[in-house]
Amino acid sequence: MNPAMVRALAWAALATTCLAATPAQAQMKAGLWETRVIKQTLNGEDLSAKMGDAQKRMQEAMARMTPEQRKQMEQMMGKQGVQLGSPGTARFCVSAAMAARQEPLPDPDNQCKNEKFVRSGNAVDFEFVCTRPDGTMRGKGRTTFSGDSSRTEMNMSGQRAGKPVNMVMESESRYLGTDCKGLKPIDETLRK
Repeated sequence: MNPAMVRALAWAALATTCLAATPAQAQMKAGLWETRVIKQTLNGEDLSAKMGDAQKRMQEAMARMTPEQRKQMEQMMGKQGVQLGSPGTARFCVSAAMAARQEPLPDPDNQCKNEKFVRSGNAVDFEFVCTRPDGTMRGKGRTTFSGDSSRTEMNMSGQRAGKPVNMVMESESRYLGTDCKGLKPIDETLRK
């Protein structure tokens, strides 16, 4: 999968999962969250197993590193606001300011824009568009909150390098607690 597609998909999932709840119902809390992709397809091909395998290989490679190399790699990932969890999961930290805003995250590459963000009860419906030199992708979906967890379903479609592309993703996120364990809040990594 093209790295730009992966970034767009990750941004969309994180942007809507991170700050989609309404303060009156479920709420994104400040602290450590873990997200897991349940289903991911590209033009009908299931990529879930491939993505899980790639993360597992990366974790195995990190396990073979010296303690100094591993620490350096973890610090580099932490500066991006992401930490690998168990296979198939990633962790991110939500700052108190980010939780208070209750807004979607901006795209760090400034190529994806939110077009719709509507809260209703414990759910948020969203739409966005990502415009890059090799094509435009439109996405829409829904994030539903239940207590300290959320579930996001999203569909993206458009053109990449003149070819039609359709991506479908389902993910779950859960709150792990107030201690971010040294991980930099995701909104702080977006500041330039």
